[in-house]
Order: sequence, then structure tokens, then C-alpha cells
Amino acid sequence: MDFQQFFENFRNSTGISQFFVEGGWKNLIMILIACILLFLAIKKQFEPYLLLPIAFGMLLVNIPGAKNSLVLIRSAVKNNAEDWKMDIFY
Repeated sequence: MDFQQFFENFRNSTGISQFFVEGGWKNLIMILIACILLFLAIKKQFEPYLLLPIAFGMLLVNIPGAKNSLVLIRSAVKNNAEDWKMDIFY
């Protein structure tokens, strides 16, 4: 594996590549807004009980590739719910 292929595989395996697809810039803008709300809630103490959960939720929802993880979890639960619960919770 050469140097260029290594970095291309790394970029494709992380969520960074999802920012450069069509519509990916919208996630980046929402992450920036979430960071601004986190700053206002933590540093400036501007309604922290309201802004902190909203900003944290915005940040989690707009992480690139998070939807793929949700699909994997749902399929695991649907296909073998009992085995999945035993492995995770016990």
C-alpha cells in the first residue's frame, strides 16, 4: 500500500469525506452553529439549561456517518434482538 492510497483510505473511512459530498456543507454549518450555542451556554452562561442540550443534540445529529451507525444498530436489533441484548447488557 503506497502513501497516497493510505491517506485516501483513511479519509474515506472517517466522516471527513462526508463533508465533501453534495449537501455535506449543511452539516458543517450546523456543527458550527452548535459550537456557537455551546460557547454561549458554557462560557457566557446564557440560558445553559436550555442551550446545552439543544447544542449537544445538534452536534450529535450532524456528525457525518452517524446515520449509518443507526442503521447498523437497528438491523442488529431487528435480526437477533435476544443475542444483541445479551451481549450488550449482561
